[in-house]
Order: sequence, then structure tokens, then C-alpha cells
Amino acid sequence: YAAIKYPNIFGNAGVFSPAFWINPEIYDLVRTSEIKRTSRFFFLAGTDENEVVVSNQNRMIALLKEKGVANDNIINNIIEGGTHNESFWSEYFPEAHRWLIQE
Repeated sequence: YAAIKYPNIFGNAGVFSPAFWINPEIYDLVRTSEIKRTSRFFFLAGTDENEVVVSNQNRMIALLKEKGVANDNIINNIIEGGTHNESFWSEYFPEAHRWLIQE
């Protein structure tokens, strides 16, 4: 939400275990917003989270690409056996942080 609503402050986003199902209006916000082609999005989901996390993540990525975000500016990690917890996220946080802040 922050990267879409306030791109000049939050130009990039690390999206771990996205819960888009909680607020499906996020898709409409993305659809109607201007998104910089240079914005970067690092997505992480595990196959053992729940039945909609992975499909919703893929739906959001497709929408961001439709909006013109460059393919090289989207990382789509779907990890077999990954679950919704801090241990899982901590494995990928250093990689996400390095990738998101690089110039």
C-alpha cells in the first residue's frame, strides 16, 4: 500500500507473505494509480501458507507488470514448503534488503 500510495517516500517494497485477501481493494488502488517503472518490488510467499497467498501474489505481480513496472524490478519468490512466520521471512530479508536499496 505504502509504495503505491506514497511512491516518493516508499518507492520500493518488500512484500513478505502478502495478505491481499484482507483488503482486495488494493488491486483497484494499483489499477488506478500511477506507478513508476523504476519502482522495485520483492515478493516472498511460501507454498504452505494458505491456498490464496501464492495466487494473489501472482495476480498482483501481473497487475504491476500491466502498469509498466519493469520485469527486472520485480522479484517473485515462491518457496516450496515456506510458511507464514518470522523464521521463514528472516532467511530472505538480507537478500531483499540488498536488492531493494541498490541504485
